[in-house]
Amino acid sequence: MRLTTRTFLYTFVPIAILMTGSFWAVEMLVSVAVRSSLRNTLRDHQAAVERVRARSERHSRKALGALAENAQLQAVLRALLADRTAEEPRIATESQLEQLSRVVEAELLFFADGEGNPLAGIVRSEGSLGNLSVLRTRPPLHGFFYHGGTTYQIASVPVTQGTERVGFLTLGEPMELIGLSTPVVLRHSGKVLYTSVADSKASEIEAALSACAPSQECEFALGGKNHLSLALQQSASGEEYELRSVLNVDASLGPIQSLLRMVFGNTLAGAFLVALIVARLSSRSLVKPISRLAAKFSLALKEGAAAPKLSASEAKITEVRDLVEAFEAASEQLRSQGESLRNSHLEFVRALATTLDARDPYRAGHSHRVSRFACAVAREMGLSAADVDNLRVAALLHDIGKIAIPDAILQKPDRLTSDELVVVQQYPIVGRRILQGVPAFEALLDTVELHHENWDGSGYPRGLRGEEIPIGARIVHVADAFDAMTSDRPYRPGMDGLQALRILIGNAGVQFDAKVVEAFSKLLVQGEIATDRELTTHASAADSLASVS
Repeated sequence: MRLTTRTFLYTFVPIAILMTGSFWAVEMLVSVAVRSSLRNTLRDHQAAVERVRARSERHSRKALGALAENAQLQAVLRALLADRTAEEPRIATESQLEQLSRVVEAELLFFADGEGNPLAGIVRSEGSLGNLSVLRTRPPLHGFFYHGGTTYQIASVPVTQGTERVGFLTLGEPMELIGLSTPVVLRHSGKVLYTSVADSKASEIEAALSACAPSQECEFALGGKNHLSLALQQSASGEEYELRSVLNVDASLGPIQSLLRMVFGNTLAGAFLVALIVARLSSRSLVKPISRLAAKFSLALKEGAAAPKLSASEAKITEVRDLVEAFEAASEQLRSQGESLRNSHLEFVRALATTLDARDPYRAGHSHRVSRFACAVAREMGLSAADVDNLRVAALLHDIGKIAIPDAILQKPDRLTSDELVVVQQYPIVGRRILQGVPAFEALLDTVELHHENWDGSGYPRGLRGEEIPIGARIVHVADAFDAMTSDRPYRPGMDGLQALRILIGNAGVQFDAKVVEAFSKLLVQGEIATDRELTTHASAADSLASVS
């Protein structure tokens, strides 16, 4: 095997193995982080649905409590219970229930005996109220019930006459499943009655969910893609009904996996070319001095002389010096290769930041601007060159955790709900989890996780305050806020730099580190920090700074 080939293999193969292992590790970490985030999203969604259901049930039970005491209803119920097979008491009870349903605007209202068997009631079917004979299945006393394309939340209260409980008065309130933020599936005894999962038939979902145990979290394949599902507690859904939230795992994981494969593939190709160049140059540097030294020994052998001994002075001038120079040349090439790989790594980070920003057209270039601002402030505050380099990469990746946030929340033009805010505030933690398995990113973790901590302790995710917050996170916090305020959003145009600066100064010592704001203000006035569409001069910036101070 030629020396050039051996040198190429010795150079490229370890790099390829290292990069392949790194890619696998990063891909696994991303997969675990995304799946964990999706599980948290499902749990938060189910908790929100349960809160709405419980609130509605309390309201219904309160209304039912008043109806159960109605004297006219009590009278017709006594007649009905005296002869359950008679037609007249049942009709009279249904008439009374129909009148009461108009009072509480109910679409399903019935009376059941102590065993839960409906004796009389009314239900809206095809636009008009009728008796329970139109129902195909017996409605439960709690949980969910589905009829005529409508999902009802069921609530019941006991009906007593004297000291004896004679049955239950039950009310069904329509529940709008189509408006929920996460796709859902409603099942009855394993049969799918309703689904809001896109591009899937009820029969396909029914077959896919057949392996899922009732009320248990499960993962299943649907349409060739992996899905994650979580059910409400059995006590909330009713014994035979089950409401499940469903999320497409591959839809969330696929784009980032494609990006990682593309970036690592390009980086590996670059490493291949670098290794080939290094191999050719280093082999030439080695072969020439070795050949000269071999020729000298060959000549000595032909003349019958002993192998020549080189003095110290000869070694400095001839073959040994060539070998030393060859080793030095090879070392220089390795240093060049390391620099090239470091640049490739930085390009990978930049490409990843650009892709993250591309999820939202209003955030295009956000990560690069935050990195530029943060580095300028770090230099102004006297941080070391190594700290500035780490901060540059950390600022580029400060929003990496947002890959786990559904687009429906991330790009929502309206104000977020409290449940959606809880999901968003988890992304710094997700960002740390994504990066913490890669040794090269160890120095970035605190900045990525803690750049939303406030000086007064009101931030997230840990509620740190003051000097407890790392300086890198405090700097990125100010740079991130400035770019957010000066960038356009769907619901407002971006502020000018001076207006944003006033807000930073007004919140110094509360939300932001006052020293970081001071350094940022100085750079903005000097023109070393500017927005992409800067509209003011350095002189007007100085005048405005004086006025807000």
